[in-house]
Amino acid sequence: MNAIVQQAEASQEIILPSYTHTQQAQPVRLAHYMLSAFEALRRHHQQLQEFLQRVDELPLGAGAVAGTAFAIDRRLLAAELGFSRIAANSIDATGSRSFCNEITFVCADLGTTLSRYAHDFILWSTQEFGFLDPGEKFATGSSMMPNKKNPDAFELVRGKAGVLIGSLQKGTPVTYNRDLQEDKKIVFEALQTAQDCLEVFAGALATSRFRPEKMKAALDGSLFATDIADYLVRKGVPFRKAHHLVARAVQQAEHERCELHELPLPYWQKLHSSFGDDVSNCFDARASVERRNAIGGTALAQVKRQLREAKKWLVRKR
Repeated sequence: MNAIVQQAEASQEIILPSYTHTQQAQPVRLAHYMLSAFEALRRHHQQLQEFLQRVDELPLGAGAVAGTAFAIDRRLLAAELGFSRIAANSIDATGSRSFCNEITFVCADLGTTLSRYAHDFILWSTQEFGFLDPGEKFATGSSMMPNKKNPDAFELVRGKAGVLIGSLQKGTPVTYNRDLQEDKKIVFEALQTAQDCLEVFAGALATSRFRPEKMKAALDGSLFATDIADYLVRKGVPFRKAHHLVARAVQQAEHERCELHELPLPYWQKLHSSFGDDVSNCFDARASVERRNAIGGTALAQVKRQLREAKKWLVRKR
């Protein structure tokens, strides 16, 4: 998470296209994108803390299934062994492995999150995107092709998510069964794999270099379609109608094989009387991100606020 904050700190002024359905959507700050990963990992940390609270109960004294026949003080044992409470039912204490399932799910969920961002970074490292140059220590060449610089670390993190998902368990009858001997190997391996993925992802991200010039060059004119619709809404046009009008303009630009901002002002004014000279302001990427200034948005003030909160959280958790 430190690597994410460091990259976010350094990329506050970098603007790139965001993507939905793998299609360009709206301009965002790279720092905003990076901090989305921070929020996801913070949520996984919270999941882990909640899990630790749920499993903080003493099973000792449950016996094999029916409880112990000896007059032991289970509450005293719990206090001496550092548990906050005791397991309330001996059958549940000996037969349930939901805690194994839960921690394995947390690991699988974490792996899926890392996989999502790793997948983006793999795409970004392609010549077609060119947004990211993976660090030398976390990339490899090819034994045959001298031109290759493969983002191996991110690929391995992406692949390990499938291993973690495959660790989730099947069910058994209610009380103890020999099947449950298999749980330890699965849980220990899931925990180790999750830890390895975090370490590799952090190292690969920390040594990667982003290319703002490539990101800027990729800002297609259609990214500003929502800004134009918002422009009309501010002038009193219902959003449904504004959406329809801007969609027509996008189709017109595609028909003329030009960028949206290259459509002449007379076209816009013919499309709707609310369009004026100031429509050109909609095509500025920096102005676009600054308009998203609500809490959680991609405007600089909001990104700085998110960064401050992220840094405070890291300090509290050290």
